[in-house]
Amino acid sequence: MVMIILKTIGGNTETFKAPLRLIIQSDREAPSDGLEAEFIVSGSIPQLLSVRVLKDEYELFSGEIDEQREITRSGITRLIIRARSIESILLDNEAMPQTYQLPSFGLIFERHFRQLGFSDYIADDKSYNGELVISKGMSEWNVLSDFCTQFSGTKPFITSDGIIDISGQNVPDEIFISRSCMLSKTKKYSRCSLISDIMTRTYPAGGYNMDVKSNKAKGLSVKRKRYLNIVGIKNTGVLSVRDMIKKRDNAYESIELLCSGTIVCRPGDIIKAEGEDSLFSAVGVQYSFIKGIETTRITAEVYQDVDQQKYEK
Repeated sequence: MVMIILKTIGGNTETFKAPLRLIIQSDREAPSDGLEAEFIVSGSIPQLLSVRVLKDEYELFSGEIDEQREITRSGITRLIIRARSIESILLDNEAMPQTYQLPSFGLIFERHFRQLGFSDYIADDKSYNGELVISKGMSEWNVLSDFCTQFSGTKPFITSDGIIDISGQNVPDEIFISRSCMLSKTKKYSRCSLISDIMTRTYPAGGYNMDVKSNKAKGLSVKRKRYLNIVGIKNTGVLSVRDMIKKRDNAYESIELLCSGTIVCRPGDIIKAEGEDSLFSAVGVQYSFIKGIETTRITAEVYQDVDQQKYEK
């Protein structure tokens, strides 16, 4: 059974086990998860601070409440809340403009993240060659993301208790989904996602002479060319251009699975769907509990860089 624990500004907690509606949304392109929930309540409703959602031993969501609404009609009061996960704190706070020479993550953590309530970090605490430039208008999430892109080469992972992990040790889970739990499956091929050539300008005196090609686009007779100037652009090199091609290639083939019950899944997890030859990487996950019915909707793109035999069930 799903359990929702609400915490008030005053530190008290209240537990709900039967919301009218609960939706939790995770997306690869959004740093923080989102939640919307609706309950029938009685009596006065204190101002709320945070929400946790538990299913058996799993924590499906933990975060601070952005919006609290109370609607009363015909003597019945409905409480509606919207919340985001802990990453939203970094998104909502602007970083002080400055430049770090030979930065270490320990220094960045102490000067940017601990003051926002983050408790600890997991990282190689060495000083890196180069500089980290924080420009006016950058969020603290941009600081974390830029540090990882420029120096550690990893993706940040933040636990619900405020530990920032940039060690790169958080590997994706491997999830097998059987036909028996699929309510529906939608398969899609998107030729419009493909780019056949990115003509790249790599140095100031040169032209757009480097042609980065997509073999998938060529094999599917797609001709769609772009021009990209990467001279002087921070964090953009030839490898980044190749990654652009790869992302477009992966987006060509995708599936959407609507499953009964709860599938504990995060964007980036590897999906093996019964009846599909390809492996897929989850890009979006939506958990819903509406009128007592639980479903999980997983959107996933084809995943090409693995040994498929490893995932055979």
